[in-house]
Amino acid sequence: MEVSNPNSNWIGSSVLAQLMGVGERRARTVISQGEIANQSISTREIHGVRGHAGKGLVVNVDSLPEEFRHKFYMSQVGNDSTELSALVADTVQHGDVATHKTAYRMKIALWRFELIRPALECERHSAQRGAEVKKIAGRNYVMPNGNSKKVTQDMLYRWICAYENGDRNVSDLMPKVRQDTGRKKNFIRDVDNLVKLGQLSQGAHEQIEQTIERYVISLWANNANGWRVISEYSTGRLHDMLLDAGVSQSQIDSTKSKCTVTRAYVERFRAEYKLVAIHDNDAKQFFDKYVPRITRHTDGLRPMDLIVGDVHPIDIKCRRPDGSAVYPRAIAWHDVGTGRLWFTLIMLEKGEGVRREHVAMSFASMSEAWGLPVRLYLDNGNEYKWTEMLDGFLEIAELTSKMSITLMDTERELGRILRSRPYNAPAKAIEGLFSVVEQYLGSIEGYVGGDRQDQKKQNVGKEPKAFSGSMDDFHAQCDIALERYHKRAQSALDDRSPNQKYADFISKGWGKVAVTKETLLFAFAETHNPKIDRGRFQVNGHYYFHDDLLPYSQRKVMVRWARHDPSKVLVYADGRNLTCIAAYDPEYGVLEAKGAKEQARRARCLQRVITARRKHCDRLDLVVEMADWNKRLPDAPEAPTVQKVKIAKDSELGQALEAMKQADQQVQKPKKVYDQFLTDPSNSLLDDIGWDDDDLPN
Repeated sequence: MEVSNPNSNWIGSSVLAQLMGVGERRARTVISQGEIANQSISTREIHGVRGHAGKGLVVNVDSLPEEFRHKFYMSQVGNDSTELSALVADTVQHGDVATHKTAYRMKIALWRFELIRPALECERHSAQRGAEVKKIAGRNYVMPNGNSKKVTQDMLYRWICAYENGDRNVSDLMPKVRQDTGRKKNFIRDVDNLVKLGQLSQGAHEQIEQTIERYVISLWANNANGWRVISEYSTGRLHDMLLDAGVSQSQIDSTKSKCTVTRAYVERFRAEYKLVAIHDNDAKQFFDKYVPRITRHTDGLRPMDLIVGDVHPIDIKCRRPDGSAVYPRAIAWHDVGTGRLWFTLIMLEKGEGVRREHVAMSFASMSEAWGLPVRLYLDNGNEYKWTEMLDGFLEIAELTSKMSITLMDTERELGRILRSRPYNAPAKAIEGLFSVVEQYLGSIEGYVGGDRQDQKKQNVGKEPKAFSGSMDDFHAQCDIALERYHKRAQSALDDRSPNQKYADFISKGWGKVAVTKETLLFAFAETHNPKIDRGRFQVNGHYYFHDDLLPYSQRKVMVRWARHDPSKVLVYADGRNLTCIAAYDPEYGVLEAKGAKEQARRARCLQRVITARRKHCDRLDLVVEMADWNKRLPDAPEAPTVQKVKIAKDSELGQALEAMKQADQQVQKPKKVYDQFLTDPSNSLLDDIGWDDDDLPN
């Protein structure tokens, strides 16, 4: 922006047009009317203007609305041609660092002007001005660097005098720049005096100064325990270096402070280098107090568009069945679009932490009631790193084609699961809601507050009282507290309750994405391949049975088993299609009659399966089937003789064969024995006998 005199707070129509973002004609109209947005502005007539009969109107910047005043003065910081965006980028974020920067000093001037402006509108030395000053003084105000500052009457009158006795310009309220700004401060005075007395050379002094400065800086950066410890450590090193440089111990002792590294010197480096120690040793403090923040809004979010999950301790003392104390844990899900909260309360055993199946169980119950979310935002705790559970989220995401998950770590890439940086608690609105819900839970018996070291107790010196009711009673009272949260109006929801905001979306046609329990069971299940034994199988120590598995004995099948709900198992006998959903196999006593009846029922069930299958079968003679099959194929062929083996008669084998042949010829044929009682003419024994006709048998 261009003005004829940068120190002047009277501007013409061209500058006003740039401030307002309008045309110059519109700016001239505004000046002639003497008001902007129903706020009066101070104008005056000037001479020597071309094209307007030598006259024109200008406006006082300090009479403009706050937005345009700040924009004007910030644009005038530095040289006039600097763009506002560049100037803002150069502004100082913290007032305790380099406050001599011009942009930051102008912000301070504008802050002071806004405080004294009501008093400036009153006449000098009037009772009205005194009343305004008293009204402003004595209160804390937030400075441009975010710090709180108490303003006194003396401060206000000093700023008023600086403005009115100067050029009546906001720049008169800018803080003064120290004359020694940017100059290097002196080293320790006693050591500097050793140089003046000639007991220490200038070169040695410079080396000692550099070494001690770096040592003090390093102690701050390494989280040394306070200025006193750093002073002691650095003083010892300083004495060693002085002795090495030729300064005697008596000369060191003769100095006023015995060449001690003073607190003022040590504190000189605290602000800059303590930050390094905080970054390296206290991630939570660094994140909470130093990492820059941005402002987020929830505009446009509908119910279930973003669900934030977290695990939170409940500060109510309860008792386990064995009498030991336990503080419940809440697995919480926050619907950011409506502010609703879903709590799943769990009582952990001694030494037990929240497990992944707890989270899966809670998510399943929330999804059954609220429907599936569009996006999940989860912590990076171990309970969320369960591979099967993450795969389950992916499975659901594939089923819905809309759902995605954001995890606060960067260890793995899991398709539709998105990652954000670790430990990003302020980005989750659920962190702030826990403190709100605690207000209602504080009415429940056994509440001890958030600080376990400073518990709320009924009697001093004694343990706080525990909740005296049963677990059902405890859950009922927690439900009442959560119901109050959902029905109470909240400023963050435009003075509406979560239930009211949820009802608004429903009235506009919003509906949930329903999901069945079986779908969630399938999504969060692990895959196993057990062997079926007479209709039952074992997974992780649990036995399951189903009648449909009786025909699959001695076969391995694929099953899907969920940690969060192990009561049912999905069985895929062929590896693809669901065969059945098996339940726990009950156990029976040795003499319990129900056991015998159940065994007989299972046997009948198997027999019915066999009978049903036999209807589709025929009885076959497998020997006949084998013979029938043999007929269909040709017999083995007779091989032709292509060569005969001849043995020489004079050989040992030939002589043996000849002897065997002769022995066979000498064997007499057995005599035929005739039986007089054989009358059967067809008897083979009678074939060689000649019979007379009278002798033929009848």
